[in-house]
Amino acid sequence: MVTGGPVQITWVTRLHIVNSTAGPQRVDRRDNRVTVNGVNWTAAGVMCHTLILREVRLNDSGLYQCFLNHSALWPSLYTHGTFLQVYNHL
Repeated sequence: MVTGGPVQITWVTRLHIVNSTAGPQRVDRRDNRVTVNGVNWTAAGVMCHTLILREVRLNDSGLYQCFLNHSALWPSLYTHGTFLQVYNHL
């Protein structure tokens, strides 16, 4: 457990480009397709945050990670993340 104030959480994405991924960019929380649920505690006492993307687009494909920053975490860290692949269905 981390003590000494809240953990700062930032959702980032590394967008998929041809044969690579771009550096991290903050997920734009002002986008009305994006919802970030606050802290949820599991039965095991694990803190979870949820990122929800609605009406995904082809350019939303990429690696989505949670960046955790706190004075007790050194260095700050990224979660493993999830890769979202959006396909064009014809």
